[in-house]
Amino acid sequence: MSSKSSQAQFFRVVGFAAVGTILFVLFLLYNRPVRSVGGIATGRTLPTIEAQGWLNGDAPKLADLQGQVLVIDAWATWCFPCRKRSVDLVYLHEKYAGKGVRFIGLTAEPESQLEAIRKFLKETGITWLNGYGAEATLTELGAEAIPMVWVFDRQGRVVWNEESTVSMDRGIQLALESKLE
Repeated sequence: MSSKSSQAQFFRVVGFAAVGTILFVLFLLYNRPVRSVGGIATGRTLPTIEAQGWLNGDAPKLADLQGQVLVIDAWATWCFPCRKRSVDLVYLHEKYAGKGVRFIGLTAEPESQLEAIRKFLKETGITWLNGYGAEATLTELGAEAIPMVWVFDRQGRVVWNEESTVSMDRGIQLALESKLE
């Protein structure tokens, strides 16, 4: 076998290996599970809301939530984007006060963090109901990251989430009109 034919065979093997590697990488990229950044999708129904404990009110009862538009906020005391998002939520809470819109905050942080949770709520001006130790509910909501917010219509269906193409304000308006985005 001549050296030219050995070189040609070597480059063919290297070329096939390179093409095979590229195809394998593309396969992995396109066949990985897609993570939702919005949590549960629009049209899905409200799961049971449970928490270890509650601040700014008593635990919500299903009967009390029926027929109301709900804005559910997932947050944590250590989350700077949550603190930043709270400005918008406080504004929307004031804007929709008395219009059938109820806000509920949920954090996975446990009772041992109660002092930090109270401080966060006070510093951000959040006065609505907040549950702590709400990990199970947040899991049902698909909260893989925070902050995360969902808007539910009067029938308990998600009409707005982080993947929505309209503003949260518009999502609340759609919920009041009972229209999915």
